[in-house]
Amino acid sequence: MNFIIAENTAFVPPPGKKKQFAEGIIRVRRIPDWTEAEYRYWWLPETNGKGKIVRPARMREKEKEQYQIGEYANAIMNAGRTAVLSYMGSSTGSTTQWSQYLALGTGAISAVNPTDTTLANEVYRVAQTTYSTNGTQLDVNFNIGATSGEFSYTNAGIYGAGATSTLNSGTLMTHALFAYTKGAYSIAIDYLINLL
Repeated sequence: MNFIIAENTAFVPPPGKKKQFAEGIIRVRRIPDWTEAEYRYWWLPETNGKGKIVRPARMREKEKEQYQIGEYANAIMNAGRTAVLSYMGSSTGSTTQWSQYLALGTGAISAVNPTDTTLANEVYRVAQTTYSTNGTQLDVNFNIGATSGEFSYTNAGIYGAGATSTLNSGTLMTHALFAYTKGAYSIAIDYLINLL
């Protein structure tokens, strides 16, 4: 059975910013304190295990918008670009795990740089819940429960290439300014990356 994915989760670059090869945004949404099963049932699309959506999320994008509490621009680091290009050029079919963990930091930071290799004072990380692709867009989803990750953050990034639950492990693939304070409530984070 084939489904047509009609909802548009694309984004527009900030005013004054030109489109680049790859752009990204991070959407933070405060959600009900669902069980893991309820979260997957309502919030996430069903995929074929390789990211292709086989059934859209039961809750549509327009419905999800009412839960949004933040949106942040994202940059792909040099290491992330190299990993993508190495995958594209490989004839062996091997891949580097690109988006294993979302890491969050609380350190002083005024800008991200493509050469960044760590967050400013990483204090929390969470494993990827799932990912899906739609056209040229990747949506990597992370779920942080009500009693986890309660900090005032300044920056966020995705770690891959052998990342584990240990802070600062793996390779920093993306980095973003992320001025957000998490309270005692659940959030869904959609990390969207669009290849143009």
